Amino acid sequence: MSENENFVYTACQGWGCHDHCMLKTYVKDGVIERTERAVFPGPRPERNRTCQKGIISAKLPYIKERILHPMKRVGKRGENKFEAISWDQAAEEITAKLREIRAKYGDASVMINTFSCGVAGGQWSLPTVLANRLLYTSGATRFHFPIIDVSGQWTYNIEEGNPGNVLQSDTDSMINAKYIINWAGNPIGWTRGGHTTATMLDAQEAGAKIVHIGLVYDCTAAKADQFIPVKPASDGAMALAMDKIIVDEGLYDEEALLKYTVAPLFVRDDNGQYLRASDLSSVEGGERDFICWDKNIDAPAILGPVVDESGIVRGGTAAGNAYAVIGASSGKASENVEPLLEKVAVIDGIACKTVFVKLREHLAPWTLEKQEEITGVPGEVVDTLVHEYIAADPATICLQDAMRYSNGGQAYRAINLLNLLSGNFAKVGGRIILSALGDGEMVSFNEPAINWPNGIAGVNATQATWDEILDSPNHPEKQQYKAYINTFVNPVHAWPHPDVFCGQFVENLELMIALDFRETDTTAWADYILPECTPFEHEEIYANSDCIMLQKPAIERRGESQTASFVYELLSKGMGVHQYFEGMEDADWTRLRLASGDPKLEGITYERLLEEQVIPMNGATGKLDIYEKIPWTYDTETGRHQFYCEELADVGGAFGGYVPSRLVTDDDEYKEKYPLQMYPGRHRVFMQTQFTEFEELRAIGGDKPFVSMNPATAKERGIKPGDLIEIENKNGRMTSVAALSEAFPPGMAHVWYAYPKKDHRDNPPTVLSTPLSGPDSHTVVADKWESINLPRSLENGIPRALVYNGLDRAETYWEDRCEVRKIKEA
Repeated sequence: MSENENFVYTACQGWGCHDHCMLKTYVKDGVIERTERAVFPGPRPERNRTCQKGIISAKLPYIKERILHPMKRVGKRGENKFEAISWDQAAEEITAKLREIRAKYGDASVMINTFSCGVAGGQWSLPTVLANRLLYTSGATRFHFPIIDVSGQWTYNIEEGNPGNVLQSDTDSMINAKYIINWAGNPIGWTRGGHTTATMLDAQEAGAKIVHIGLVYDCTAAKADQFIPVKPASDGAMALAMDKIIVDEGLYDEEALLKYTVAPLFVRDDNGQYLRASDLSSVEGGERDFICWDKNIDAPAILGPVVDESGIVRGGTAAGNAYAVIGASSGKASENVEPLLEKVAVIDGIACKTVFVKLREHLAPWTLEKQEEITGVPGEVVDTLVHEYIAADPATICLQDAMRYSNGGQAYRAINLLNLLSGNFAKVGGRIILSALGDGEMVSFNEPAINWPNGIAGVNATQATWDEILDSPNHPEKQQYKAYINTFVNPVHAWPHPDVFCGQFVENLELMIALDFRETDTTAWADYILPECTPFEHEEIYANSDCIMLQKPAIERRGESQTASFVYELLSKGMGVHQYFEGMEDADWTRLRLASGDPKLEGITYERLLEEQVIPMNGATGKLDIYEKIPWTYDTETGRHQFYCEELADVGGAFGGYVPSRLVTDDDEYKEKYPLQMYPGRHRVFMQTQFTEFEELRAIGGDKPFVSMNPATAKERGIKPGDLIEIENKNGRMTSVAALSEAFPPGMAHVWYAYPKKDHRDNPPTVLSTPLSGPDSHTVVADKWESINLPRSLENGIPRALVYNGLDRAETYWEDRCEVRKIKEA
C-alpha cells in the first residue's frame, strides 16, 4: 500500500449474481482508490474471486445517478421530477401519510417488497432482515415476489417437501466432479463470472468433461468440451429419454433408490395414491404408514422414512423449520424390511405397483427418436451423453435457475430424475446445483430474532398475490392496497410488461416510497425517494469463505445518504412499530445477529471483528460439499425423496415430464404472424439491472442496446447489421438496432433487458413480455399445486406471509413470440 492508504473489506454490490464475492477496498485521503479480490484466512483462502463488476465497484459511490438527499416528487409519476427535501420533512410527511392510509384501509394496505436480489448480501443482509422485521411486526402485506427462478424450486418443493437447499449444493462441490452437465444456464464468464467460473474451469483442468446444453452458443458453450443445442422449451423431452435409457439398461443405483427415495413404495392403480396401511386389513398401521413388498417375508410391509446414522427418523416438520410444509410419516416401519424395487401385486383386493414400476411405464414412450422430433438433438448424441454421465463417478448437473418456460418445473423434475437414478445425489461431487448460492461453511446468525421478534406464531403480516392486488380496486369490499415501499429492487426495469406495474398498480397507490442509492426506472415512479448508502458507507457482517467478515465503512456517507438502521427506524414510526427499531444502530444489530448461539460463532464478538475484520469460523473444515453427510431431511409425508407426487396424479404431474410450451401450442395463425422466439438475455458486464452506469463496462458490452439475430433469420427479412428495426408482438413494440451473429440459432430475436429505459429509442424489451402472473403463468399442474400447497402450509402453522406464493405459478420469460421488420437502412 502507498502512503496514507488503508483498506477495509466490502461485500460486492453485484451479490445478485449469486457468486457472493468479497472485495478488498483501498482508500486514500477519504476516497476509494480501487477494489480487488479479498483473500481471507481459513481452510479455503481461494474461495473469494471477483469479476469486472467487483473491480468497477470502486466507482459506485461516485456515479452521477447517485441520490444524495431525500427526494419528493414534484411532477407526475414517472416523469422523474423531484425536489430535495430534508430528512425531517421526509419523516414528518411519510409518517403522517402512512398513518392516514393505515387508519383508513387497515395495516395490510401497506405493501413491503422484501425481494432482496438488488442489495449486497441478498437475503442475508441487514437491510433485508430489517425490512422483514418491519413487515412481520406491522401487519403489512408482503408484496408478491416476482415469478422468477421458480422452475427449479418446484422440484424440491414438490419432491422434498420444503424450499430448502438440498438441490442447491455448494458450487465448490463441482471440483470433485468427473463430469459436469451445464443445462440451460450460462455461468462461465457470464452470469457467474467470479468463483463459479473459476471452479468449473478448475474442475475441467483437473479432468472433468463439461457438456453444455442450451439454446445459444454462449460463453459457457465456447469453454465447454461439448455443446448440445436444443430447441426452446424441449429440455424435458431429452431428460426423459435419458431417464428411460438408465432404467431400461439397468444403469440405476438400486441401493440409493431403495434407501432414500419412494421408488419401492406401492401406488394404487385405481386412484394414483400411495398405498397406506390404513387401506389394508392385512397390515396393522395408519394413514401415514406406507407399504412396500418385503422380500424377506414375501409379503407387504411398512417401509418407514429415512433414518440417519443415529437412528433418528428424518423428514416432516423438523423443529425450528419455519418452512416445513408436510408432516412426517409415523415411522412405524416393520423391522428388517428389505423392499423390492419392482413389484406388481393385488393386496387385500387393491391392485398396485411400486413407484419404480410406474416410472418404467411413464418412461416407456420416450424413445431417442421421439425426443429427437421434439428437441432436434440426434438420438446418438443423447445416447452417448447419458452413458458418459453414468460412467463418470461422480457427475454434477448445473441448472443455474435457467429454464424460464411454463414447462420448466416439470422439465427440472425430469432432469432431477437423472440425479436420483444415477445415485449422484448421494455422492460428494454429484448433486444438482440449482443455483450457485454456496458460501462455504454453514452458519446461523440470529436472524429469526430480528425477522420474527415475537416468534413465528407472532408474525403479524399477510401476503397477497399479484392477481389479488391488481383486482382489489374492482372489489371495494375487499382489502385495498394503497401504499408501497420498494426495497432493494427495480421492478419497472426488470419485470415483464412494466405497463402493468406503472399503470394498474401505481395508479391505485396513494403513496409509493423507494429506498435506493441511485436513480432507476422504478425510483422515477415514487412519491418519495429515501437515499440509502452504498456498501462502502455502512457497517455490516457477512459469512463467506468459512469466515465472518465485518464490513467497515470505507468512506464517510456521501451527501445525506443514510444507513438501513436509520431508514427503517423512520418508517417504523409510520407503521406503528417504533418500539422494535428505536435506538438501534448498525453495531447494535450486529451484536444481536452474532448472538445466535451457533457454536461456530462462539468467541466471535463485535469488538473482535472491529479489530480483526475477518475471523475464521470455529470448526470450519473447508469441505467442498456442505451436503456431504446423508441422509438429509426430507420434509415429505413419506420422509423420503418423493419424486412421485400423488397429489398431482390426476393432472398428469405425478412424475416430472415434458409438457409442450406456448411456443408449441400457440395457434398456427399466431405462429405465422410472430414466428420468432423473443429471448431476453442477461448481460455479461451488468448484473441484471445494475452496473449500467459505468462507461467502462458499456465499452466492453455495447454502449447501447441492440437485437441479435442469426444471419439466416436476418437475410429472410432483408436486415443488415446496424439497420434500424422494429420488434413487435401482441404485447407491444419497440425499435432497436440489428446485430448479426451465428451464436444465436435461426428463429430467435435476442434482446438484452439490462439497459434502462432511457437507453432505448422508445420502449424497453420488457413491454413485449407476458405480464407477470398473467393468464399464461397458470398451468394445470401449477394451479393444482397452488391449491394444495397454501392450505397445507397454513395447516402446519406457517403464516401466509411466509409462504412463497410465486412458487406455484409458471415462468414464461422465454415463451414470447415476436416478429422483426426493417425500418431504415444502417
